[in-house]
Formats: sequence, C-alpha cells, structure tokens
Amino acid sequence: MADGTPSRTPGGEDRTRLLGVNYHPSAQGIDYWRDFDREMIAADLGAMSDAGFDLVRVFLFWLDVEPELGRYDEAVLDRLVWFVEEARTHGLKVLCSVLTVWMNGQLFEPDWFEGRSLWRDEPLRRRAEALLETVAARLRGASVWAYDLGDELPHSRRAETSALSGAQVKEWWRSLAAAVRRGDPSASVIQCSDGSALAGEDAFHPAFADALDAVGVHGFPLWSPYRLESNASQRSSRLVGFLAGWASAWGPALVDEIGCYSAANEIEADYLALAIPAAWYRGAEAVIVWCWQDFTTANEPYERRANERLVGLVDRNGVAKPQLAAVQEAAALWHGLGDAVPAPANADILLPTPQRETASYLTTGHGAADPARAAFTAHMLASQAHISHRFAAAVAESPPSLLIAPCWPAMTLSLQQRLIDYVRDGGTLWYSAGSLLDGFPGEELCGAELRDFALEPERQRDVVVGDVGFRLRLPAGQRQVLRPTRATAVARFAEGDPVLLANTLGRGTVFYSPVALESALCGPGLVEQHPWWHFYRDAALAAGIDLPFAALPPAVETLELLDARDTPGALLLNHGSEHVEATIDGRQVVLPPRASRAWWSTALVGESQAAAPRARTEGS
Repeated sequence: MADGTPSRTPGGEDRTRLLGVNYHPSAQGIDYWRDFDREMIAADLGAMSDAGFDLVRVFLFWLDVEPELGRYDEAVLDRLVWFVEEARTHGLKVLCSVLTVWMNGQLFEPDWFEGRSLWRDEPLRRRAEALLETVAARLRGASVWAYDLGDELPHSRRAETSALSGAQVKEWWRSLAAAVRRGDPSASVIQCSDGSALAGEDAFHPAFADALDAVGVHGFPLWSPYRLESNASQRSSRLVGFLAGWASAWGPALVDEIGCYSAANEIEADYLALAIPAAWYRGAEAVIVWCWQDFTTANEPYERRANERLVGLVDRNGVAKPQLAAVQEAAALWHGLGDAVPAPANADILLPTPQRETASYLTTGHGAADPARAAFTAHMLASQAHISHRFAAAVAESPPSLLIAPCWPAMTLSLQQRLIDYVRDGGTLWYSAGSLLDGFPGEELCGAELRDFALEPERQRDVVVGDVGFRLRLPAGQRQVLRPTRATAVARFAEGDPVLLANTLGRGTVFYSPVALESALCGPGLVEQHPWWHFYRDAALAAGIDLPFAALPPAVETLELLDARDTPGALLLNHGSEHVEATIDGRQVVLPPRASRAWWSTALVGESQAAAPRARTEGS
C-alpha cells in the first residue's frame, strides 16, 4: 500500500497503517451539506489533525447532491471540494462515502427513487454510476484516499440484497468501480459495510470484490453475530482483530468503523486501546473510529436514535473523553514498533468461500454449523493457546506447519487431495466437521469410517480428556456415527463416542472432531469455561511449533513480531480483568488488566518490561 492508498496488490514492504475518524459536525449531524458551516468544519479538521489522525471519513448524502433526478446541486459539490481541500491543509486524507442512503438504521433516499432497486433497476444504476463518476472527476487530484461506494448499502434493501448471488454482487461492484475510475483513473475504490456477509446474510463478501481496491468492515460488539458477553468481555476486544484478519484473507482491508455503544467511557477506552493495534497487526490498512464528537442536533436520525448521539471521542462541548487518549495510546504503541513486522505465522485458519448459489437442503441439513461463528472461535482458541496464526482463503503453496479448518462446511475432492498431500508431507491438520455428510473429510484423512447418522436433541454432554472432564452443550441436530479404523481417540463423550480423533498419515497428523466444536463454543463464556484451547495447543505441539509465550495466561493475546535485525518480539494485549505477571525468556513481564505493551526478547539496558496502566478519568 503506497502512500496509504489501498490496492488489491499491496506494494512491497510498505507497512503504512492509518488512523482515521468518522465525521458529521456536532450541530448539523447529517444535514451539514445543506447547513454548511465552514468555520466549524475547519476547526474540527484542525482538532482532528492535532489529535494525531491521518484520515477523515465523510458521507455524501445522495438526497443532498441529487435532489431531483438528473440535477446535481452544484453548491453541495463545491462544498465537498472545499472540504477535501481544507482537510489537506490540515494534513488529513479523506475517505468519501458517496452513495449514502442509509445511516443509523434509517433510509435517506431521494424522493425520486420511488422504491426502485439500486441493484436491479438499470436506469437507477446508471444514475449511481453517473454520480460516482461526477464526484470522482470533481475531486480528481485532491487528497482523496479512497471512494467508498456507499456505507452499509446492503441494509438499505435487506430483503432484496440478501437474495443477490455472488456473481451479481461481483458485477455490480465492477460497474460502479469502473464509473469511479472513469472520473479519476487513479482512484481507489472500496466498499464499507458491517460483517453481515461473513455471517452469511448477503453476498457482499470480499471473495467477490475483485474489482475493488479494498473492503471495509465494522467492529461494534453490540451488533456482532457472535453472541458476545458484553463490551468489556475478552471476546469483544478480540473481535476487530478477527474481522480485519478475515477480510484480509481475500485482499486489502480496513476497519471503517470501530467503537462501542451502550458502554461507559472507560470500557470503550479499554476496547479501543486493545482492538486498534490488533486490527493493524492483522492487516487493516486503516482503522477509522466512530466518531469524532457527540451530537447536539435533535434532527434525524437522532430523533429516533437518541442514544446514538453520545459516541464521540470528544463531548458536545469539545472536551476530550478518555476514548481519545486510548486511541492515541494505541497509535503510539504501534508507531513505537518502528521497522518491526508481523512474524511469519505458524498456523493458517482456513476460511471457506461462500457458496450461496449451491445452498439447498443437501448442504444445510439438521445441525449444520455456522462457519462464521466457527472461524471466530478458532481465532479465540488459537489466541488463547498463543499460536501465531493468520487467516487464509485457500491452502497456501507453502503452507505453515499447522492448518486449522474449523467446522468445514463442504469437502471437495480437490481440497481433500491437497490436504492428504499436505499431511503426508509432514503437515499437521486440525479439522472439525461443519456438516454431517459434506463436512466429512474421508476415511484416509480422519482414520475413521462414517457408519450412520444419529439425530439428537439439544443437550449437555460430558467430555472426557484423559482424567479430566468438560461439559459441552450441543444444539439439536444430526451427528456422525463413526468407527475408527486407524485413528485413536484423544477425547470422548462419557458414553464413549469420540469428540476428537488423532490419525497418523504419512509423516503428518490429522486431528479430527466429528462434532461442530468451534460453532458450539461460540456463546457467552463458553471458551473460558473449560480450557478447550488445549486441543489447539496439543495440535501445535504435534506440529513441532515452538510456543514461546505459553507461560502467559490465555487472556493475554500475543502478536509475534520481528524487527529489522530479526529480533523476535510481540505485542502483548491483556484482554482480561486480572493483573498478569509471568516470566518470558528469563525476564518478568507485568501487565495490568486490559493493558497492552510491546515485548522484545533482548531488552535494552534499563528497559522496563512492565506496562503502565492507563490513567483513568474520575467518573468516566
């Protein structure tokens, strides 16, 4: 990514990471293109720059710029040009969301839409292309970092967009991105949205984003599909790193919105301080906080979303909240790494490409797992086991020594053979079945034959690992009835049927779980209730992976680094509420609750290995 510009092919060793903020003026809210206060906006942009931000995201509302079909409001376009130029004078790049028709859960379409479809109505699609081309031409040569086609567009017509195929979304993205580039051939084009595609709600998935330069994801625990316990939970503060890694598996990505709703200031501050470095580490080329300032306006969308007015980094009087200091702390931690880069991962978590077009009763069935929840839980377990990992959309040409395929939905013949070759050559595979039939990897890989299925009710079952007992609640569904042929049982249910099998194949090992383990563990407190991460740790040890941070508790996330001299280090993120003291490489490491710090295997003389707790604002 050269000069902070997204590209589907990131350039060389450039590791630019940008810090941004989403912006509507406090007094005007979303009405600012019609009630435009240059003095106030200039002051806000200056304050953002002084606070250390590199990037500001602005939203152009379609109903303001094209109030009548085919007629642009030239004053609004002139104000947009002025905004971008004013941002440049303050050293800020601009991310412009162009086709804005959806904000804070409400539609703001021009009246002349008359309910027509932005995806299926060809004349309306041509109007969208014309507006994108016009805006890009007006801003050509300005400090526009990228053009977002339109924030959360799939939500503007949810019933319709959820029915679109991947091929249809891919073509829609292609035509709109081409329109932007007609206006500015050097433009970068992205699509910002929430994680609904990951959760299977629509096909606006990075797998289909070949025509885009990057995709953006949101990180709000309140609206996550992963049944998070609270804003302050360990799974919540690991959410954004997961989303950034997931999106980056298909190409460049950014986090275009991050924050907490229904959270005390100090809780959101902790969240941001932990989540932002993790997102950058896992590939986010920009992290853009929601949002700059609390709103004083009572106009829509805040009339119906009154509690969404109070999520700014500064309050309505312009006084900084603890969240701003936390964002600055995260940036200082990252920039303090200097020339360090993420160390090569020891494990890949494989992500399936969505297959919406082929879904039917044959592929769903009773008890089919949720692959999105499974992937998030796999990230949690690998992090708890301190396994350095990344996300991959396919088996790499030179894969790491451990592959993790959590709740895999459908095993193809080509993937099956690729995995057989990988294990025979000495690789270690962790594989859990995401569906009864299609998810079964075959007898050669798992060392067991599929004998039958059993339809079981939802129930809690006892799991026995050696002389240790766990409890696992499984949803109602069809279960595999297996007969081991070569594999041995590592864990069993109390009734005797296997939970985890180990099978030696060639020079490698396959760990196979016939239950959708990761999907079943995606719920409040479940990954912390028992040390399920031991399964992943044992697979890593079988793969010969060194775990240098195994002395740290599972609440501490370790993001491994290498500096320019190949000195190993890590970002240490304590997601837990307990004070941590441990010995790593012969030296003590101290981490207060919800604190983060960098650690290097060779400390400078006199360098502290302790992280200072963030100062709290009384009453925040």
